[in-house]
Amino acid sequence: MVQLQSLDDTDTDPMVRMGMLSKISKGVAELSKATVNQKKHQIEVRDKANAAADKVEQLASKGGLSGKAVQEIRKAILGIAD
Repeated sequence: MVQLQSLDDTDTDPMVRMGMLSKISKGVAELSKATVNQKKHQIEVRDKANAAADKVEQLASKGGLSGKAVQEIRKAILGIAD
């Protein structure tokens, strides 16, 4: 935070200011990349959970479970609250 305040200081060496800006830019880029990766992972996990829930639903229906029981199992797999 102190370094950010130094960016407004006209007495700070321009090369030092450029270095600080470079580090800040790199940090922002890394955070953006991490956010994109997190979103991708979240989508992958959700898709896998949905596929598993679909498969269990299919098997449970074939096994003679009631529609309500099948939906309860699906909710439990997907973590859906009532």
